Amino acid sequence: MWKPKRRSLGLAVFSLLVFVGCGGSSGDSGGGDVADSGPSDGIGDVACITGAACDDSNPCTQNDQCQDDGTCLGEVYECTLQNDCTYGTCAGDGTCTYDPLPGRCIVDDVCYGAGETSADNPCLVCAPDQNATELSVSVGAICNDGLYCTISDSCSAEGVCDGDPRLCADTKQCTTDSCDEEQKACFHEPKTGACDDGDACTEGDVCVDTECQPGEPLVCPQAEGLCLVTECDSTEGCVDIAVDCDDGNSCTTDSCDPAVGCVNAELPDDTACDDENLCTLGDICTAGQCMGPEVKDCADDNVCTDDSCDPAVGCAHYFNNEPCDDGFDCSILDSCAAGLCAGLKDDCEECSPDFSEHANKITIFELPAGGNPGAGLDLDGNPETCSPPTNCSGGIDNALGVLGFAVNPSFAEAIEEGILVYLIEYVGLNFDGDPFTIHVYVGVDNDGEESDCDPEVEDCGYLAIQESFAPDCSVNVTFDNAVIENGVMTAGGPGSLFLVTGTMSNGQNITFVIFDAMFQANIQGGELEDGTPTITSANGIVGGGVPKQIIQDALNSLSDSLISPLLKDLVNTYLENEVEDDLDIDGDGTPDAASIGIRFETIGTTIVGIQ
Repeated sequence: MWKPKRRSLGLAVFSLLVFVGCGGSSGDSGGGDVADSGPSDGIGDVACITGAACDDSNPCTQNDQCQDDGTCLGEVYECTLQNDCTYGTCAGDGTCTYDPLPGRCIVDDVCYGAGETSADNPCLVCAPDQNATELSVSVGAICNDGLYCTISDSCSAEGVCDGDPRLCADTKQCTTDSCDEEQKACFHEPKTGACDDGDACTEGDVCVDTECQPGEPLVCPQAEGLCLVTECDSTEGCVDIAVDCDDGNSCTTDSCDPAVGCVNAELPDDTACDDENLCTLGDICTAGQCMGPEVKDCADDNVCTDDSCDPAVGCAHYFNNEPCDDGFDCSILDSCAAGLCAGLKDDCEECSPDFSEHANKITIFELPAGGNPGAGLDLDGNPETCSPPTNCSGGIDNALGVLGFAVNPSFAEAIEEGILVYLIEYVGLNFDGDPFTIHVYVGVDNDGEESDCDPEVEDCGYLAIQESFAPDCSVNVTFDNAVIENGVMTAGGPGSLFLVTGTMSNGQNITFVIFDAMFQANIQGGELEDGTPTITSANGIVGGGVPKQIIQDALNSLSDSLISPLLKDLVNTYLENEVEDDLDIDGDGTPDAASIGIRFETIGTTIVGIQ
């Protein structure tokens, strides 16, 4: 709608000169012409005469007239909004035209916002980009047709809300399924007649009380001859199955004759065979029987093992504690332990080696749980295998990790109290990738007593104990193939040993051997004042194989006053039921040891002598 009011155009006022007669033409105004809004310029424009109709060039005014000052003014009117959907435009004659606002639809004088649906039909929606004067069909839009017996209702191309029929199927052959719109429920009426119980070995199945009841057993005609047996398969029905003529004897050729049945003909004598006894060799057929004329020699030439053979598993080598001779005349009371022969060095000369100027001391020594990266090494060289099977990845082998709960607290306490001290010496150390030697010693502080140094302080001096050396003064735990590449130190492998020995926090000594020991660590290198290379710290894993008997012997040797029988039983139970041998350390192809990974960290220290 519009509202009239006066408004000045603010035009400059000039004198109007009208030339009549001399000096100009005598043209007239044309009588009905409407004057423009400006004064005459003396050349041909018509002057705005007061009261005359004119055009002020403003579409939102009407009844424009010339004013006394020569300006053209009209009555102003406004085109206000009719609703939220339109905007008005002045037509200049007091009327308005109305157009839809962007993002709006006007349908039957009703305003809709973009995306708004009809109150009467959810399938019609305002889509201004398609049509601003009619609602568009929203094909595929989710809707509700109000019917119980339809589902997945959606809008069709015709703008109708339709759904798929509700399937009231109960998966039973013996019901008639239907949907009742009035009761808004599915019904399953029992039906009678034939059905199929899904068993090919029955026939004449019938519906009884909505269930398919099996009919009579199918009778299969027997195949001809003695080499086939006809049976009924619940899926395929009657099938002919060949008679199994295998007599389990590798010294017979098994076949079937339809007239007589199975024929098991003896192979010629001396034909190679397998008697399935791992303790025999050269198995051959004799009078139709497989026999191994030779008994497998399981002797490993180690006086510290009791050798035997089990037909099911082959050779076995069990550690013993028998007296032996370690080959050194100066040692006494030589005896076997963990498959190794060693004696007391009481009568041997004391070793007095020259130690390197700088060494390392182990500050963390623990058995991680599981066989995942960071908890062990790939000890068998096969990235496809790992241990323990229920908690491992990346080829990492650490079957004995399940025992960490039993030993880690004692290891940590013993190291913290300075009772358990491992010292690592690097001989010929270099960072050029060339081989050098690692020696591992058991140590004490330089007073020969349990260390009172803070194990995290590296300027404590330590003594290596005599028991770290063999009678010939060679170091018991030595890796002579160590190399450093890209900040990673590796050493050991088949034939290398790592002796875990020391006093636990409860005062009890514990000793066991890791066979085929491997050593891998990330290191921080440096130099001494004279330029000699040194390792300031290392963190890594020492791993290998440990026969479970060694763990059990070491455990059972501990006094019940120092470790509870309950804990012993628990560990033994884990060894027997949870830990599987996964490494072959004697090279006979049969796993005979459980993998282990021990994580360690070191700091720098000094070995000042020997005790």
